Amino acid sequence: MNTAQFWFHSSFNGLLPAKHKGSEFPYQFKGEPSVKHLVEAMRIPHTEVGTIIVNEREVNLSYLAPRRG
Repeated sequence: MNTAQFWFHSSFNGLLPAKHKGSEFPYQFKGEPSVKHLVEAMRIPHTEVGTIIVNEREVNLSYLAPRRG
């Protein structure tokens, strides 16, 4: 299982569980999904996502989440 850290702008608070609102949180996944797939798995519409930062670098929704291990 792999883990990515996420933080969403407060405009997404209505879509996030209370424990994830306004804070960074881990999200576990298998394989190498795109950021788009991870975001949608969290029930966030990918069409509403603006800037995506991965390791201090801006990426797009097709960016593949790297596996660690």
